[in-house]
Amino acid sequence: MKTKSIGTQVTVAEAIKAGKRKAYWPALAIFLGGLSLFVPMSMYVNLHPGLCFGFAFLAGTGASWAWWSYHIVAWRFWAIAHVEDLEKLELRARENDLIHNGLHEIGKLEIASSETRTRYRQWYQKYQMNSRKEKVIDPQLPAQIALNYSWKSQIGTFFLVLGGLFLTITALISPDKNQTKMLWAGIGFLGLGLYLLIRFFLKQVSLPHALKITDQGIQFEKKPPVLWEKISNVKITKVGYKYPRFYLVIHTDSGINSWDITELDIAHDKLHHYLDVFRTRAENKYDNLIP
Repeated sequence: MKTKSIGTQVTVAEAIKAGKRKAYWPALAIFLGGLSLFVPMSMYVNLHPGLCFGFAFLAGTGASWAWWSYHIVAWRFWAIAHVEDLEKLELRARENDLIHNGLHEIGKLEIASSETRTRYRQWYQKYQMNSRKEKVIDPQLPAQIALNYSWKSQIGTFFLVLGGLFLTITALISPDKNQTKMLWAGIGFLGLGLYLLIRFFLKQVSLPHALKITDQGIQFEKKPPVLWEKISNVKITKVGYKYPRFYLVIHTDSGINSWDITELDIAHDKLHHYLDVFRTRAENKYDNLIP
């Protein structure tokens, strides 16, 4: 006997947007609001500025955690009952920092009683029985998508060049002749920035595309394409926090391919949509070949 979902089915992308709207973005706003307490406290409370900042940080962290940990549990129950592809839902939820463990059980940092945790595990098992891969169809997309590296990704390098130029000019026009350190620092920053920009330009013009997606497979730069029929899983992984890099990780029968996509001019949600659509096209094409 099949278990029916509650209400209308939604896509994984819609479920993730709902989770971010209900749990993630409000929690982030609460955290920033808590940090803003530092300003009035440092002005009107007779405490060391370090203590004021520490109190504001703890207040923002505690309040944002309380909001997220309560509302994410409600989102879990709702999402599991409305999304077909629970495996994909878990993958996207972790990529978007909605949850930090598997979808099959409530996380240790989430607010829920032992009774609620037991009921959730039963709830998950109930809907997992009928979970199936989501098929995403978008007839408006062309036969292939070719993505290129973006100059927007070089904003930091542009600031490095401007900073080096400013230091160099300041050292040269300064009436104080003892500006050797500033001059060499400016020349160093300027040279490094120009080198990085030239290297990026040469990489951009030498490649027909950075990433190409078709119903045949995925191709990164000039590497051999990876066919959909050999791909078991595709995900976007973030490495690092202060200066994060993003990688498209493709699991195949023969191993794992990891490609740096940090410099691509595309939102990750949109890239996920492209991947889902072309994978669905490949599956439908394969199904039509079966007699």
